[in-house]
Amino acid sequence: MTRPAPRGQCRQCWEHAHNSRRIHKHLAPRENCPECVNHMTNGHPHHMTAK
Repeated sequence: MTRPAPRGQCRQCWEHAHNSRRIHKHLAPRENCPECVNHMTNGHPHHMTAK
């Protein structure tokens, strides 16, 4: 069951962390997802934040 992102959370980060871990399946162990790192360092885009 897919849970929607809570209010104020980035929908993409929520999806990666809670709903679809298969997104990171192609990464090596302990390798960071470039999209997730981008959000951690540069912030979350306003259009992706759940209202």
